[in-house]
Amino acid sequence: MSRSCPTLVPNTKTKLLPLVLPLMLLAAVLCSGCGKDVVRVSRELASSLTQPPTPAPPAIASRSEIRRVYIDASESMEGFAGASASTPYARLIEGLGYDLDGATVYKYGQEGRQEIRGVEQLVSKSQFGRDLISPGFYDRDFNPDALLITHLAGEEKLAFSVLITDGVYSVQGGNNSSQVVEAIGKWLDRGAAFGIFALKSPFRGNVYAEKRPVTVPNVSVSARPLYAFVFSPTVKELRNLEERLRGRSLDMLSLVLADDVVHTVVDFDEATKGTYSFVKPHDEPYHWHLLSADIFAEHNPAAVGYYVSYLTTPDYPASTYRVDLSADYYRWNRDAESFEKVDGGPPGGFNFKLEEDRSQAGGEGMAGAAEAGDHHAPNLTVFYPRDGGDYGFYQLRVLLSPKDYRPEIRALSTYDDDDPSQAHKTFRFYDLVTSLTQLHFNKRVAPKVTPPLFATIASH
Repeated sequence: MSRSCPTLVPNTKTKLLPLVLPLMLLAAVLCSGCGKDVVRVSRELASSLTQPPTPAPPAIASRSEIRRVYIDASESMEGFAGASASTPYARLIEGLGYDLDGATVYKYGQEGRQEIRGVEQLVSKSQFGRDLISPGFYDRDFNPDALLITHLAGEEKLAFSVLITDGVYSVQGGNNSSQVVEAIGKWLDRGAAFGIFALKSPFRGNVYAEKRPVTVPNVSVSARPLYAFVFSPTVKELRNLEERLRGRSLDMLSLVLADDVVHTVVDFDEATKGTYSFVKPHDEPYHWHLLSADIFAEHNPAAVGYYVSYLTTPDYPASTYRVDLSADYYRWNRDAESFEKVDGGPPGGFNFKLEEDRSQAGGEGMAGAAEAGDHHAPNLTVFYPRDGGDYGFYQLRVLLSPKDYRPEIRALSTYDDDDPSQAHKTFRFYDLVTSLTQLHFNKRVAPKVTPPLFATIASH
């Protein structure tokens, strides 16, 4: 069977380096046992392995038609009420009345131990005003938040909702923090945004301790945490509320879970020795490059450098990330003139090294996210071994996962809420936030956080 050398035709999506290569070397690179155009076949394979971009969601009005505020009226909230009209808690309630114009406010909580058949048994309409910060308002026995949040996530048309709570989960028979995480996950699955605004306010009253559970009576603390759980169809509307509340001199810690919270760039310097052809995300939704056997002139495996950077929004709970790399391997089949996947993965000697000490600067990412093409010294080295075939094709996946979290989150958390001296903290708040962040990152962020990366390596 005759074999013709692959022909590289420059176009706007395939760039040829302005390098003067000896004609014999060029022929050797391109004609090494292949009949089809390796460049074209590589790009076709890269394209087929790249998920198409997610269609833009339908346009959502900047202001939700339905706006609601739920006040946790369980007895553990009573201690925030009645102190004065100028406490952070009172100013938060007042601010929501003004900043969410037209919102309906509900008293929320379960009375007694009756069976709950629907959310309507948990809520009753109220009005913004002094009653919301009066001790008598807080007379409910339980706050089954998972039921309420699951209802919000299941509505056909999502509403903008705020739940004011102390973050203490009381349900008949025990706590339901894991169920709350699952319920918020259902909300995030709708492509909506979720935020936690954490404040502190004077407190004097009984504390419900989840740890045992018991009621700890007559607790007085100058600053006990309380939270606004914000369920917003769009991140823009959530941040608009945050901005307005901050304008009321409310000192808040903001934690926001939304789809576009991490920006990642993976870059390859096309001037690297041995680079014959490449494609970058400016042209296609993936990175790809073809490296000649020149890379093995000094070492086998050959070290090839990449630059990886990420930048996370300042209100995302995760501050730094673990970086890992996985790879699938395809070997060139001369007879089929195509790449075939190798079940055992890359050949022996394939490895990578990440310079961790350079990859997390200032708690805001790997030296800050760079734009592709703004070349930096490599901080990720991939070691490609020479394979026995003519060409090898690598599908590389740069994997991120949350590593460290903002220290303010742990500062709000305790594991001993039955100790009155810990009343300035919330039981397992750190666990709640980290569980939510991991769920959100794995389901909403990780699948699209890094552009696909492919490499074709010539062995001869």
